[in-house]
Amino acid sequence: MKELFLLLEPHDNWFNGAGEDENLEAKKTLNVFYKKLKKLKPENEYRENRLHMSYLPYIIRIKEAFMEQKYMRV
Repeated sequence: MKELFLLLEPHDNWFNGAGEDENLEAKKTLNVFYKKLKKLKPENEYRENRLHMSYLPYIIRIKEAFMEQKYMRV
């Protein structure tokens, strides 16, 4: 899983101010990330040390960034 996040790290920019070329490169990287993520198997055990709903605010922000086509923000 860490490998996937390292794939995204060079394109991580909340302000999305690096220009259109970098934004399109981030979009391509997100596509690669998604394809690799789909190949991963789910964990066998539920991690009780995390709140079950703690991911929801992040999902909302990710959706908003996709809708605004700010792929570096995603």
